[in-house]
Amino acid sequence: MRPQLTFRPDAARPHRGRLLVYAGAEDDLATGEFLLDHLGITDYTPDTALLGVPHGEQVATQTLKVLSVAVDDALEALMLAAHDRQIVASVRTYGLAARMALSALASHRVMPHLHSLVPDGPEGPDDTDDLTDDERELAEIYSEGDTGQTITGLWRVDLDADAALAGAVDRLAEVAPPAASATAVDTDHTADPRHLLGDFMDAVVDTVIRRHAPAPSGRPRERLLPWTTRWSEALSDPDNPVVPLKQQGPDLAAAIEGWQARTDSDAALVLELASPEETGGLWTLAFSIRDEEDVVHAADEVWESDDTGLTEALLAGLSRAARVFPPLDAALTEARPDTVSLTLDRAWQFIAEAAPLLTGSGVDVTLPSTLADDGIAAQIRLDSAEDGTVEAVWEVSLDDRVLTDAEVDVLLQADDPLGFYGGRWVKIDDETRAALQARGHRETIGRAEALALALAGTTSDDWFGQGTAAGRVVVDDSLGAFMDALRGAGALEEVAETPAGFTGELRPYQRRGVSWLRGMADLGMGAVLADAMGLGKTIQLIGLMVSRPGPFIVVCPTSVVGNWEREVHRFAPDLEVVRHHGTDRPEELDGFSGVLITSYGTLRRDIDLLETVPWDVVALDEAQQVKNPSTAAAQAVRRLPARSVFALTGTPLENRLAELWAIMDATNRGLMGTRSTFTRRFVGPVEVRHDADAAARLRRLVSPFIMRRTKDDPEVAKDLPDKIERTVMCQLTPEQAELYTTTTDEALAKLGTTDGIGRRGSILALLTALKQITNHPAQYLKQDGPIGGRSGKLALLREIVEAVVDAGDAMLVFTQFTRMGDLLSEQLEADLGLPVPFLHGGLSLGQRDRMVSEFQQGMGSPVLLISTRAGGTGLNLTAATHVVHYDRWWNPAVEDQATDRAHRIGQDRTVEVHKLVTTGTLEERIAEMLDRKRALADAVVGSGETWITELDDAALAELVQLSADVPLQEVDAPELDGQEQDEPGGMASGEPAEVGA
Repeated sequence: MRPQLTFRPDAARPHRGRLLVYAGAEDDLATGEFLLDHLGITDYTPDTALLGVPHGEQVATQTLKVLSVAVDDALEALMLAAHDRQIVASVRTYGLAARMALSALASHRVMPHLHSLVPDGPEGPDDTDDLTDDERELAEIYSEGDTGQTITGLWRVDLDADAALAGAVDRLAEVAPPAASATAVDTDHTADPRHLLGDFMDAVVDTVIRRHAPAPSGRPRERLLPWTTRWSEALSDPDNPVVPLKQQGPDLAAAIEGWQARTDSDAALVLELASPEETGGLWTLAFSIRDEEDVVHAADEVWESDDTGLTEALLAGLSRAARVFPPLDAALTEARPDTVSLTLDRAWQFIAEAAPLLTGSGVDVTLPSTLADDGIAAQIRLDSAEDGTVEAVWEVSLDDRVLTDAEVDVLLQADDPLGFYGGRWVKIDDETRAALQARGHRETIGRAEALALALAGTTSDDWFGQGTAAGRVVVDDSLGAFMDALRGAGALEEVAETPAGFTGELRPYQRRGVSWLRGMADLGMGAVLADAMGLGKTIQLIGLMVSRPGPFIVVCPTSVVGNWEREVHRFAPDLEVVRHHGTDRPEELDGFSGVLITSYGTLRRDIDLLETVPWDVVALDEAQQVKNPSTAAAQAVRRLPARSVFALTGTPLENRLAELWAIMDATNRGLMGTRSTFTRRFVGPVEVRHDADAAARLRRLVSPFIMRRTKDDPEVAKDLPDKIERTVMCQLTPEQAELYTTTTDEALAKLGTTDGIGRRGSILALLTALKQITNHPAQYLKQDGPIGGRSGKLALLREIVEAVVDAGDAMLVFTQFTRMGDLLSEQLEADLGLPVPFLHGGLSLGQRDRMVSEFQQGMGSPVLLISTRAGGTGLNLTAATHVVHYDRWWNPAVEDQATDRAHRIGQDRTVEVHKLVTTGTLEERIAEMLDRKRALADAVVGSGETWITELDDAALAELVQLSADVPLQEVDAPELDGQEQDEPGGMASGEPAEVGA
């Protein structure tokens, strides 16, 4: 029997439900493991389950060994497998169900529930037996030891609210294979597939909501008031869904299930709250029913009517509503209830707690017109002064009218949660009271901070004033007009296909980029052009330069100084260009008005000279170079006087907010606040607490200053060629395998005696040694060539080179080791019969420029070797149609940037990318992670190899040890020209990583 997939639900905690992979034989898990490996699921555990397994028309109940997978770990794979015809139908069934669940979540067709955990009976098992320790402790404390009183919060798909989705689930259940509904059941039948798919969809939405919900408050949950807040936190906590409700819990759970349930009638209960005419009077809650034709009937009309359907609907609706709002119970004791009177406190309870729940359950709730819709609104008003500063004043408003001090004092005198003023009832909770007390506070702030406040639109409670949050920021006409111009900077000026002074043509998206840069420069603001690699950031900046008086300074990595010089000469031949790099750079710049190109290192050394020039535009190419504000280069950048600073980077800015601050602060000083202020306002709330409001404020603040397009954008993709990427597996030779095993075993044995920084250093040394061994033994053993015949990876590279050269194409070969590059250069030179250049950080700028020019013009070798760091950014090498990554950098972004040297604008042929990986080694295991879960790889592997140093000994061994069944490649080994081969040593015999500058 092929391995199948089913689901074991957890009714009280859907996110803890498990997917089960099972096969026909009790002890046969190998086929199940193969299925999971094929899907890309690596996190699963062996388990046992009593399954009703279908066999034709019969059902056999068997206790089987299974592989248990959390819904969260399988969700991505299931989504991809939904339409894969090579996968068994049971897997596709759950893939389709997962897609339906996420569709329901996206359209808000989900409902929160309270679930009561009730014992099966005096002698039977209790469904609280599998509570976690934290859940059990909270359950016992707040249910007075009675586990039958334990309540949990959970999310479910609301299929009753979407007939089309419900029909789709029904159809999926009809065609689902019986194997998909095998579960722990009696001996007569399998589980109802409709119910099981519904349980699985509940698990999906419950899991996803908890994954992305804000972190719990950290306060003891029983102290959160009202009870709806406890429920809300239990709904978002990924670890503990228990809701402390004590004795009223089961009744409340039953009540909510009752009023959430749909009835056969389409009639809906209507509750209308009316306020008293004077402050000491009672509030009135009146009852009505809305029939199927949308006609509202008052309760007294219903009692006089002969329509029993309306009568039953009204009573049923009131009964369900009374479970949420107990004061309605008094009305149900009457023969013909039509209203109930409420005190001020009860009215506030209805408005604040009951009304939102009742509305969500289908009850029509109408609040009095005398109740202020938005209540008190706290705001900050910004008024510009002639000296460039801005006065910020804390105000409160009611119905968009700013309140005077006297009016605020009147509202503050009210001790109740509802205050009456000017014929209106106003909500005065603790937050509103704090806003009222802060009224009148004022500060004088700089224009940059004022602009940040205005763009963010709202504030957190630590941004301004007396420790309370502002719901909005109001600006004067001057600041408002500037903000409008800033947000519309790209539309301020239309750019021609060939601008004046520009040689060449701009594509439509590049014209929009130039227009945006010009608009920002005209406003005196900086910005970040974050287009993906290869989309022409350089020519967009040149398009800006030809429209402005200058002077301009371009700061870039040393490897692309020459490229910038060539590009400016090519696209703007009328501009004066000075290369400020090397020993012959100018010592004076008086009156300079052209384009000066320098490197970050030279800028650091010559900052005393370069800061004397009043630059019109400072351009920071590969701006990730300044992401660490404490470096000398980053500090030198901040010393340059400029009207506008533009950062150019193809690296996404969302990786770490601290890096976003550094680049944004380099382009617009003071806009993001100090580093500590930014950390307090955004880094902690967004990265740690997942505060959605703080994230929204940050997006509003930075969005006018960042333009990013990717190769996936439709207008860009049509201008790019196809790119074919493949991971090519190669085998180790016996010599490599012996070196790999010996080095690994010796290193792992030594790790048991080290800890702390010494352990981390040993692990990094081991990783370097293993990389070198998989490349070639000669690199690890520090031997000279010839090197043919001893490495499976080298043998495969030589085959690829031969095929590419025979086809008349050119190729790039990337390696992160300069020693390996030298060895490859020597070997390929012997194979091709002509010099094979190697571009690395040890070359002069002139040597690099000459290599690039000759390769692009086809004047030498069709193969160019490049160190990944020295040639990974900034170079145009579109003469190549093949890219080989000889060794992996283990950072997807770095590899993509290297590939983009060939796959970029100007390339008119398909680019083939070959990533060489040795079978059975740590290279293969990390490559699987990179290919299978790219988003996870970016987050975990993107920072380099430090994550590996945090693994425990067992996990590290699993990652680095050579697979026992790895196939080896026998290659004829040449003589070493009389040179004695060193004995294979431990990790100490490997050289440190040699990467280009």
